[in-house]
Amino acid sequence: MGYLFWHLYLIPMLFQNLGPSTTGAIASAAPAGWLHQSTVTIPAATGSSTLTGIALYVQASDTKLKSVANGGTVQHTTTNNLGVTVPADFTLSSTACTSVTTVPNWNIYTWSATAGTMTIKIGETLTTGAAITLFGCVGNSTITTYQGSALCTEFDGNTVGYWAFGDGTSLNGQDSGCSGLNLTPTGSPIGTGGLVGGAVTSFSNSDYLTSPTISTVTGSVTVSMWTNIATATYQISFDGPLTGSGGDIALLPSFPTVPYFQYGTAFSIGSSSVTTGVWHHIVGTKDDSAGTIFLYYDGVQQPATFLSSYPMTTFLVGNNTALTAPLTGPADELQLDNTLRSPDWVTEIFQNQSTVPTFATFI
Repeated sequence: MGYLFWHLYLIPMLFQNLGPSTTGAIASAAPAGWLHQSTVTIPAATGSSTLTGIALYVQASDTKLKSVANGGTVQHTTTNNLGVTVPADFTLSSTACTSVTTVPNWNIYTWSATAGTMTIKIGETLTTGAAITLFGCVGNSTITTYQGSALCTEFDGNTVGYWAFGDGTSLNGQDSGCSGLNLTPTGSPIGTGGLVGGAVTSFSNSDYLTSPTISTVTGSVTVSMWTNIATATYQISFDGPLTGSGGDIALLPSFPTVPYFQYGTAFSIGSSSVTTGVWHHIVGTKDDSAGTIFLYYDGVQQPATFLSSYPMTTFLVGNNTALTAPLTGPADELQLDNTLRSPDWVTEIFQNQSTVPTFATFI
């Protein structure tokens, strides 16, 4: 049996810079029982689809989110189900902190006790014309256990794996999804600052990440990630062995002797340049029943041609299986889904992760 081989390469096109964070409105009053509160607003869906169970980021940066020992108001810490040291006395609420209504399906991905920074991923339902306002509550001497949710509840049932790569202080290949597909380093890839939290970088022909055997991915598939490349000649494709100029940036399962996905036919970008030193979002989807694929670059759909189908068994991150084409920049926010994600889903993920909604000042 052959194997699915995923290549993601960059093509030159009109790029857009990542914009500033979306900031919530100032919270109106200090909460009872909690020392401080703030609000954050997740924008309404921009497309026509209702997106149920979409995993979105919110973030915060405030001195009140530091630990007490560092001049903040977090009184108790614990370790959450992602293995991250987090505030116990922090929660998300759909109502003001004077009367908390706990929000389901969220987890703290990063927290700094010394800087007062935090990133949170939450599973939400997005609809057109309906923004979502959430309250953050911090500082409560009676709360000593983690207030977030069980592992992977921020994702819908179609997510096989999600890798956020920690907070940038060290390499973290833990799968935040539901399959326990933790990535193992070969050689010495390292953790670094990412688009959101941490990322993984320093790839070479002997430095990359590998997954365990994947037995759950059949039929339709979506894979997405961010990268910040340092080399300006690339292609976007899901295909067999690399030919010509370029380099791999992402998911590289074992491959058959013929291409699995190919961008166009004999596609070549020659000496054309792309914007380097900027984060870009890449998504590929495969509709197995229809025999079609779709490629997206910074939320914009690209043409693609479906050739043939193979099951996914494993993948590399940061190089190809021949170990001849290392990624020239960091990778972040890697997601593998066993479903065909829609153009609206791609748009919302791109917009959320490029402009993460940010809590207002805690009062």
